[in-house]
Amino acid sequence: MHPGLWSFVFIATTVAASSCRSDAPAKQAESTKPASRRAIVPLVVLGDRLAVCRLPIDQPLPVWANGSKGEFFSATRTPEEVSIILAESHAPEAAKCERGFRPLKVQGPLDFSLVGIIAGLSGTLADAGVSIFAFSTYDTDYVMVKQADLERAMAALRKAGYDVKQPQ
Repeated sequence: MHPGLWSFVFIATTVAASSCRSDAPAKQAESTKPASRRAIVPLVVLGDRLAVCRLPIDQPLPVWANGSKGEFFSATRTPEEVSIILAESHAPEAAKCERGFRPLKVQGPLDFSLVGIIAGLSGTLADAGVSIFAFSTYDTDYVMVKQADLERAMAALRKAGYDVKQPQ
C-alpha cells in the first residue's frame, strides 16, 4: 500500500471512530424520561467467513493485509495496534488472528443520530450467551459472531423481533 494511502486510511478510521453513532443519548443526564426503546433494525447474515488479525504498530502492512477489491476488508490503526478484518482465506496461519467469524450487517445506511443499535444487538446476544465482535462504518454497523454460534445468534435476534435474512 502506498504510504500516503495508509495515512489516509488511518485518518479516515480515526475520524469515523470519533464520530460514531452513540449507544446513549448525548444529554442523558438532563433527561428525566426513561431510556427510549432500542431500535430494532433489519439484519442480513453475510456469506463471508472472516478473521480478525492483530499486527504490531511499528511494522508496515504486509501484502496479505491490504485486502482485495470486492472482498470484505477493514483496517483500524490505534496508538497501540493495527487490527485487520478480512476474508479468513487471506489470513496466514502464522499471523495472530481469531478466525471463524460470520458477519451480520445492519441494513443501512444509518443516520448518525440513531441510538441503541449496537446496545440492542449486543444485549440480545449477551442474553443468549453469544460473544460478539462489533464495528461500524460510515453507513452501517456490523456484529460478528463465531460460526459455531450463528444459529443460536439468529434465533435469539429473531425472538427479540429482529428481521434476520440469510444469504441466498
